[in-house]
Amino acid sequence: MKWSVGTKNLQPFIFEEGVWKAVVISDSGEESTPEAPKIPYAFPASSPWNVPNVAETPTPDGTGSVVHPGVVDMERYPEKKIGGFRYWMGITPYSKSYDQLENPCVMASNDGWYWVVPAGVTNPLDHPVSSPYPGGYNSDTDMVWDSDNKNLVIYWRRVQGNKEILHAATSSDGSSWDIHYNIVVTGGPAPTSPAVSVLSPSLCQTGSHEWRMFTALGDSTLGGSQIQSYTSTSALGPWVFESGQDGTALGITSLWHLHVMRHDDIFYCVAVTRNWRLYPGVSVDGKTWTFGQPFLNEGLTYRAAIQPYGDNQFSLWYSYEGMSEKSKDWWMKYTRVPVSIWDNLPLPSNTGGGI
Repeated sequence: MKWSVGTKNLQPFIFEEGVWKAVVISDSGEESTPEAPKIPYAFPASSPWNVPNVAETPTPDGTGSVVHPGVVDMERYPEKKIGGFRYWMGITPYSKSYDQLENPCVMASNDGWYWVVPAGVTNPLDHPVSSPYPGGYNSDTDMVWDSDNKNLVIYWRRVQGNKEILHAATSSDGSSWDIHYNIVVTGGPAPTSPAVSVLSPSLCQTGSHEWRMFTALGDSTLGGSQIQSYTSTSALGPWVFESGQDGTALGITSLWHLHVMRHDDIFYCVAVTRNWRLYPGVSVDGKTWTFGQPFLNEGLTYRAAIQPYGDNQFSLWYSYEGMSEKSKDWWMKYTRVPVSIWDNLPLPSNTGGGI
């Protein structure tokens, strides 16, 4: 008897009894639901930390090509799971670098590698053509858990001419999402003091109704390469500019994208510069940083995200452009790396170390 995996809506799995299972249909019309595929590789025990297979990410265009992962691990919170899933991710498709595909999508997973579109979600959440604020292109997603309001929060950046705009969406169950437009609207980076940018926003909750947002300013002609920080009493703002550490002190001349996570009272950063490599960074106050040497590169390595895994590892999701077992395009991979990459860096006092 021949069996084939059902591919309705590019998502051949159903969620049943806490497990995602494939819908398998025989030539006689019978159905079976074996377990979803397992991660097809072992995590590396030493450098290099690259893994062979790209993650399974069901994009609206069907390619699976993605960039800008922003991941929250619900295991860190009392809720443990939302909608039956441990991991939630905001991400943008980007096949063949086509920016009109680069729109915010929500995916969920229980292993960090095999992702699905949760029931009730229609991706993308926003498109520059159908948006009530049309024009430009979207980019730069981030996902966090808002412990104040018990919500998942996804951010994304819209570029319209010389404007940079941050939009957001919230959900208590991962199924129904409320969109909040125009959280931040700037006139775009300018050679003023301070020059501000909302490139690659990354949010951290530091306490009850205490929030920080970190962004990248990476053009030396527009005020210098900086990690900038903002404060708010809400995940949805309003955001107040706090500081920007001069890239000269950090040795960063081409900061591009970043993700910042707060863990054990330390801010941990994974940053990518325009040399396509990932760098670790640490900070106590979120204003002054120390950065180390690059620890991962694969093809054109791009925006990444980290979350704690156990006591001594971080889960790392990194996007890149390059070959995969599928084709050459933009992809995401999932690996685990030792926390010591960050913990071996000296915590900064007034200035950061060099990259």
